[in-house]
Amino acid sequence: MLVYDTSMVKFIKIDETDKVVQALEANLFSYFTNFGRTPLGELHESSHLLYFSTGIGSLFHNGVFRARLHESEVERAIAEVIEYFAAKQVPFCWWTSNSTQPNDLGKYLEAQGLQDLGNFPGMAMDLSNLTSRDCPKDLEIVRVEERTNLESWLKIAAIAFNIPVELVEELLPLESSLGFQGDRYIRYLALWQKTPVAISALYLDAGVAGIYFVATLPEARGQGIGTHVTQAALEDSQRLGYRVAILQASAMGKNVYERLSFQECCPLEIYLWQPPEQ
Repeated sequence: MLVYDTSMVKFIKIDETDKVVQALEANLFSYFTNFGRTPLGELHESSHLLYFSTGIGSLFHNGVFRARLHESEVERAIAEVIEYFAAKQVPFCWWTSNSTQPNDLGKYLEAQGLQDLGNFPGMAMDLSNLTSRDCPKDLEIVRVEERTNLESWLKIAAIAFNIPVELVEELLPLESSLGFQGDRYIRYLALWQKTPVAISALYLDAGVAGIYFVATLPEARGQGIGTHVTQAALEDSQRLGYRVAILQASAMGKNVYERLSFQECCPLEIYLWQPPEQ
């Protein structure tokens, strides 16, 4: 079993494969469960399971992580989690990773009605390989440091990740509660000809720089804007002394990240549960 060593600092090296994978998982778990640590969420943590809920009907804002279950308790544990989210009438994602136990947990999840959304490979990059890129003249990357830009950030996230746009009003106070100028969580907004078109986020924890929520509006794709808004987060990571950046890639984004020198380092699977229609 992999257990995260909290003494790890930001000097993990890319060739320390086990540590990188371990830190990737820890960063991922921490990023999403932060929503459950806010006054607007709920977090449930035990030695065998970690899950959170915000009560908002977005699949990214309710989730289950770090399953360490004995086969004799798997079915009961899954049923209890489903019962918890069913009572709240919200969807949730269950993430499986290298440290998931049992390692065939997916078959149990599917047997209880969860949908396999596929593999979203964990990727890592040696930040010493970061190449500088000049932004096009009409493109500006800004940090999200006030409510108006945060609303634009959330609207782009909603469109790109199939989150109902009407949930933006509910997500706004949740994201606001995580702060705007912290030293661990930084959001970026790309303005093309002064119009918000793309986003990314940087989350610093577990000795690595985590890249999240990279997205570009459909009408602005194919111009390298997603690369530039990711680059902004990577450059900040490098300036802060981090050696390794990590992320979870979609099928659409994998080639983009490979061009930035990210390499696949571990599988991550996502399973979706949605409440029955009333």
